Amino acid sequence: MKTLILCRHAKSDWPEGVPDAMRPLKDRGIKDARRQGQLLFERGVAVDLIFSSHANRALSTAKIIAEEIKYNGRIHEKPSIYHEGARGLITLAQELPDSIESAIFFGHNPTMEQVVRFLLQAEQPIAMPTCAMACFELSTSSWENLSPHTAQLRWLLIPRLKRKEDVS
Repeated sequence: MKTLILCRHAKSDWPEGVPDAMRPLKDRGIKDARRQGQLLFERGVAVDLIFSSHANRALSTAKIIAEEIKYNGRIHEKPSIYHEGARGLITLAQELPDSIESAIFFGHNPTMEQVVRFLLQAEQPIAMPTCAMACFELSTSSWENLSPHTAQLRWLLIPRLKRKEDVS
């Protein structure tokens, strides 16, 4: 069984004069990414491969979460996650070698929401706020078979819900 995790980048800043691809994370984004990574680690989530958009905010989110889950591999920067939208991300996942059991993709909206909606075959949009993560288990042994018919949502982690829980 394959596991696919989709993560939207954490909360980023919009400094004047900084190109979109170079936007940094805000302090809240850094905290959310750490918290999300810690939650994954506490639940024993391990991954074989990490892909990220080349954009600073996505790559920074990937690095923080990779550190928290004790991922020792390389983070593969894929500009296609930034430029090619949902179809590009799905194609990238379908091209993974079958020796890979689990992968995380770090990217942007609307792509992440579109992929989640596609895999769930949802009529309404599925919100993926900053640093939200959606985990799908695939009922197939081959990534090339990734489709709504093979993917089942296992969990959805949204940072603001955890922040509210921490305050209560």
